[in-house]
Amino acid sequence: MRTGKVSKKVGQREQLILALLQQPSLEKAAASIGISTVTAWRISKTKEFKDEYRNARWEAFSQSLARLQQASGAAVSALLKVMIDKTTPAASRVRAADRVLDHASRATALEDIEARITELERAANPSARAPKANDFSGHTRGNVVLREEPGPGKATTTTEGRLVQSGRHVEAALA
Repeated sequence: MRTGKVSKKVGQREQLILALLQQPSLEKAAASIGISTVTAWRISKTKEFKDEYRNARWEAFSQSLARLQQASGAAVSALLKVMIDKTTPAASRVRAADRVLDHASRATALEDIEARITELERAANPSARAPKANDFSGHTRGNVVLREEPGPGKATTTTEGRLVQSGRHVEAALA
């Protein structure tokens, strides 16, 4: 959000976006910032609002995904503990083993897709620089993306698994 002097309209739009991220409805969001529901509805129909609200929701969602990724190590430990604990009911152990195998299979598939995309990038642009050690720009792992500004001979992979290079899109089937 902006700092400094802003117009009343911009200020209301920004307040409404913040309120909508915290309230379950447009009516409650409007009430929480002291504007009428009709005013909130009118603001919500503008292109600026839609763009800014989409970006704000994505940022909030992205932070949630990062928290899930941070907790994934503990989740794996819990699954493995249930899977190998002889005192755990057999059905729970089998379910834990099934989930471990399922997640391992998906991770392997993602790594395969990642390798294929990398090979396609090299084939599409053989003059592009070779990646240097510890250069992870454009590299994806799950939903984490380290972006590189697109430019001539450069590519960016989005969180949707889409490879963008010179205005083209190559879809990757990420499950």
